[in-house]
Amino acid sequence: MMKRYRVPLVFAALAVFAASGATADNIDNPTYPLNANEKLFAELAKLPPAERHKKIVEGAHKEGRIELIQGMRGKLGLGHTKIFRKHYPKLDVQHSDMGSNNAVERLIAEERAGKHITDIIFSEVVEMSRSFDKGLHARFPTPARAKVLPQYNHLKDPHKRWVLSHWSEMGISYNEKMLREMNVSPPKKWFDLCDPKYKGQTSWEPVRERFILFLYKMMGEAKMIEFLKCMGKNKPILMQGKTTRLQLMLAGDHAIQGHNFFYKGTLFLHKKGPKKVQFRAVYSTPLQAFAAACTINKNTARPYVSLLYCDHAVDAEAQAYLKSNYRGAVTLPHAFLPSDVTLVPVFPSSVELMDKLVGYWNKHMRHKS
Repeated sequence: MMKRYRVPLVFAALAVFAASGATADNIDNPTYPLNANEKLFAELAKLPPAERHKKIVEGAHKEGRIELIQGMRGKLGLGHTKIFRKHYPKLDVQHSDMGSNNAVERLIAEERAGKHITDIIFSEVVEMSRSFDKGLHARFPTPARAKVLPQYNHLKDPHKRWVLSHWSEMGISYNEKMLREMNVSPPKKWFDLCDPKYKGQTSWEPVRERFILFLYKMMGEAKMIEFLKCMGKNKPILMQGKTTRLQLMLAGDHAIQGHNFFYKGTLFLHKKGPKKVQFRAVYSTPLQAFAAACTINKNTARPYVSLLYCDHAVDAEAQAYLKSNYRGAVTLPHAFLPSDVTLVPVFPSSVELMDKLVGYWNKHMRHKS
């Protein structure tokens, strides 16, 4: 039986977003002026928790509705929103389902046009560099952050621009039966994937900012370039769709996932058993950890309901729901990860850095399939 998660996991020492350079809104400047919404959030934070919550609920009911972009796709996101609706049935929740990158582009376009439509983006913060860089996310102190377990302090934003909801792990996984039939041992670390014995057997997304940022944080720039070069020569399979790639690997199309979520394969494994599901995760090399969180549009027209929804992210029922779906809830022990795994947390970085890293990927990995 798999060893259960215990406190603490081993985190790689990394600088957070603030250390990566100045942002468009000079968020590091303690004298940076707050806008009207941020002043409201700061005043609410001074109230006793019960009084604060009562005032937020009253204000939310006056506002009546919220425009939410939910980055958790399909049934998972709808189920999460359903819990909020159950607690606040009088509030109208307009739920849009889209990925982080599309959500960011929509928010930027709306704000450029002066149309403050979107109230909240509830998604992966690591892929929101461009909207953070433009200063579009409010800073909002909230006692809800105190519910987060201490081992997840690495994933918090010191500037209070998000409330953690959950986190996801990504790493190397493989089809055990297929590797056994190939008479090759499974990989144990990232550079093992450069071995010619895995040539043409490893699949990747075409390009993901969060992954190349993970490589950069874990390896450093020179080693990252070396890794991409050797992988590019090893005939990588570049394929859009993490679930599709997982299904194809389990069906024997290829042997290894170069970078994918663990939760879905592990859920299959635990439900059906190791004989029926050949998914195996590699825990001997660092995994990527990135936060999913609730962020508020700095210019929201509905600040109270926005704050209410972000506080809801760490409510007990919402957290239990995420854990039951094998997501990394931040107020509860992890559903399946071993206690000794090394995690490398990644955060939004500067647009300039991300463009450079994407350039390395495109040079060495693109069109290699």
